[in-house]
Amino acid sequence: MFRYFLLMLIGWVATIGSTSAATLNEQLQKPIQELVARIQDKTNGKSWRIAVDKIIHAQYKSPSPASDYLRSKIELIAQDHFTLISRDSLDFEKARREIHTTYGDEFDEDTRVDVGQFLGCDAFLKGTYYILTDHVSLTLELVIPMTMKKLALAEIDLSKKTLPKGLSFLPNVSSSEKDKILDIVGQRPNNSSFQIEVWPDRGNGEIYKKGEHLSLYFRTSQDCYVRLFHISPTDSIQYLFPEPPDQKIRIEANKTYSIPDENYGYAWPIQAPFGIDHIVAIASTKPFEDLPQTTDVGIYTKENTQTMLTRGIGKQAKTAQATCVFTTVE
Repeated sequence: MFRYFLLMLIGWVATIGSTSAATLNEQLQKPIQELVARIQDKTNGKSWRIAVDKIIHAQYKSPSPASDYLRSKIELIAQDHFTLISRDSLDFEKARREIHTTYGDEFDEDTRVDVGQFLGCDAFLKGTYYILTDHVSLTLELVIPMTMKKLALAEIDLSKKTLPKGLSFLPNVSSSEKDKILDIVGQRPNNSSFQIEVWPDRGNGEIYKKGEHLSLYFRTSQDCYVRLFHISPTDSIQYLFPEPPDQKIRIEANKTYSIPDENYGYAWPIQAPFGIDHIVAIASTKPFEDLPQTTDVGIYTKENTQTMLTRGIGKQAKTAQATCVFTTVE
């Protein structure tokens, strides 16, 4: 009798597990089908080659232990609609050189559609999420590789009841690192009509090894002026753009800019110090005032962050801000 009861219990648990997995798959199926429908006019009936990108925490710009779980589920569904390509097989170094040889340091709406051909991948399927009380809010986007130009977007609320118990959605970063991100994000202007985006060539949360190269890209929704800062793993803050920092360079709306430009070979070699790097982008509709004469901003503190984010912004200027994160290793 006890054995019979035990077998019934095992069967019941297995049924619950499979039902939960099916429910999660059903939740993911709809947004992926929406993405497919929205790009049908661009595919010309061909199966697109896509790579599923890291699924990252929207606030911390980094993956979590749950990211690989969600990514595997998304790949299972996406393979019914796309030709999947492993990100690890993509040669970013070669593609970066060929792109800049062809287009220089700017991409516009006419040229961006060709960028994927250099990488052998038509689009990335990337995801970001927020953790809420009873669900995880997930946004999926199809984007052009490297330029990260959005092709289609879908949103879904994943019920926590359908996710494995104990699955952590918080990135494995130190409390000091989280505080640093929150200091930056907490100062972000809320102006939906004016936006700036910034990202590394491999995307947010990616890892770069010593000797590899990195390029940064940024894009704004309006003509404006832009500053980029780098916060290193040792907390030193440096101006990245413009160079020198007292230049007044007007940025054109909806163009994707690359830095470094041709004067620097379009990329930085990865070298010590290693760890988590932050890029902060600030845009202003009016030229920045009180222009610095040096690229050295100082060491990261809450006060220096406030100065970095607000220095030289005119009273009548609209502003926008964005951040990106990547990790460097030896």
